[in-house]
Amino acid sequence: MAKLLSLGGYCQVAERIQRHTGSLEASPFDWIVTPVDVAAEILRDRGARFALSATISADRDTAVCDHYRNTLYHHEFERDEHHRITADAEADVATLAAARAKLIAKTERFLALLAAGPVILIHLGSWASADKAFPYVAEERPLPTSALNDLVDAISLHASEFRLLHVHHSDLWKPILEDDPLDARVSIMDFAAPHGDWTGDDQQWSRIFNEAELLAASL
Repeated sequence: MAKLLSLGGYCQVAERIQRHTGSLEASPFDWIVTPVDVAAEILRDRGARFALSATISADRDTAVCDHYRNTLYHHEFERDEHHRITADAEADVATLAAARAKLIAKTERFLALLAAGPVILIHLGSWASADKAFPYVAEERPLPTSALNDLVDAISLHASEFRLLHVHHSDLWKPILEDDPLDARVSIMDFAAPHGDWTGDDQQWSRIFNEAELLAASL
């Protein structure tokens, strides 16, 4: 039976898989934010640049990776009663080292799951350009099909039996730009994004998991 795995780029995917299945397989993408092109980079270099250094955002809401563009370590640093990060990432060497070890270990387990197959990978995201760990942020730049194909190429380095289910927020992000014929292993689900709760909408996620089951049956 195909396993459901999160490919990011927002925490909503991991949260919903955990609710749906009652458990969560190891994925480095579970609780970080990653742009679609950076997810491909991480798969190619096995997370080699995770948490080498990071910069705390000006509002102290999140930590921005210095080596993977627009990647956010939102859950790694201690926070005060106002939910603001208390430490400076540059000085918090122990937290960075722990985050790096954890993410690299999760990457290796994730790649082993890909190799074992079959897997259904769910991805929600675009360019994550706002440095916000919140999935309902408008994107000015359209996501091209070539970026999804490149992500499939990166997955293919580790997996032979898989399908990629990409979730696209049609009311926030521009229509997907068809600059390249879409790989047959990619399915795109387009739905409106209800604003407010970061965990998403039950009805729309029910549709996503129904589609995931159909894709799993095709493997």
